[in-house]
Amino acid sequence: GLVGSEMCIRDRKYAPPENVFRLQDSDKEFILLEREGDEVFVFAKDSYGNITFDPNNTTRFDPEDSNNIGYWLNHTLTGEEEAAGSEQLPAGLLPYLDYARVWNVDGARLYGDYTVTCGVSLLSKEEYNRYIRKIGFFDNSEIGWWLRSPRGFDYTTHVLWVGESQKLGQISSWDAWGARAVRPCFYLKEDFFRQVKLDTRNLGSNVKKEILSLCDETRLKELGYTPEEIKLLKETDTDLEEIIELEMPEKSVNWYSDGTLKMQLKVSLSYHADKNYRIRGILDDRAFFDGYLHVKHHTTAVQELDPGELA
Repeated sequence: GLVGSEMCIRDRKYAPPENVFRLQDSDKEFILLEREGDEVFVFAKDSYGNITFDPNNTTRFDPEDSNNIGYWLNHTLTGEEEAAGSEQLPAGLLPYLDYARVWNVDGARLYGDYTVTCGVSLLSKEEYNRYIRKIGFFDNSEIGWWLRSPRGFDYTTHVLWVGESQKLGQISSWDAWGARAVRPCFYLKEDFFRQVKLDTRNLGSNVKKEILSLCDETRLKELGYTPEEIKLLKETDTDLEEIIELEMPEKSVNWYSDGTLKMQLKVSLSYHADKNYRIRGILDDRAFFDGYLHVKHHTTAVQELDPGELA
């Protein structure tokens, strides 16, 4: 149905647009969470399939264990090893991952806290809580998605996950041998924004500011940004999702004796991923409708526009 931008952002079912970006040659979207020194912390807006955390039912996050989701993230997801039916991160990201990053892992009462060194991880419970206002818990996921933190206590085989039907901030747990969606996180080196061209459509304002802080106009041109795209990059004050403007055709207008106008138009939209569209209905250069339509991936959303008594 139709939802306003304030409702979307307050509920955080879907990530707010100001931190979202995607590469020029990929439809996968990412969320810029925070800058840390010379690197930026990034979280996937899309899921990359439903993966077992560990078939041995261990809750330890271990990039060195070939049975473990940590190994899958750093070998199969990065394209180092191939696996039938497995998705991969966009190739343009891979040279800029920080493979020497040390991650803290909450071992609960099972292992005690420990660290791992790898390029790709899952969010911890603490990180999820810290960045909760930037993350949409439902974004492009058909089922809930794993965290790297175990539940511990009396549930020694359970790993925490964020449920797609949960309210914001609610976390559940499941046996490690079960399958849940994977939304990876990683750190990108600062050179990423200096070396990689991003898709300027739906590019978040905070990401634009990050690019502009690192690249002057000459560098932007060297990266292949067109004058029109550079203009879009400099529009950092607003975050509009893709806009569709509909000019109502004169043929469908029915005037009544009381001087009112009666007319209806249905807009049907579908997209391969979750997406917000801003729809404007225009008649005689006047907007009679200006609102948001959320399209869930692989479905069609319908919004009925009715200018009513616009004369």
